[in-house]
Amino acid sequence: MKQGGSFVDQIGLNHLDANLITTLSRYIDEYKWGWGIARRQLRMRFNVDIPVPELQQLYKQSKIKRPRV
Repeated sequence: MKQGGSFVDQIGLNHLDANLITTLSRYIDEYKWGWGIARRQLRMRFNVDIPVPELQQLYKQSKIKRPRV
């Protein structure tokens, strides 16, 4: 992974990242969890430590790229 920049800027969409984004969307959209709880669950499940503002940015970008039908 590149040095510097945010996590969102550094990731390439591989299988793990796509799974992380899908899981994040499920936590926020389906389970209606808050950002802190979603962050904690992602940290435990994927062993990543992504700050809440970056999770929100990642979530918003995923919605733009993949609008619901």
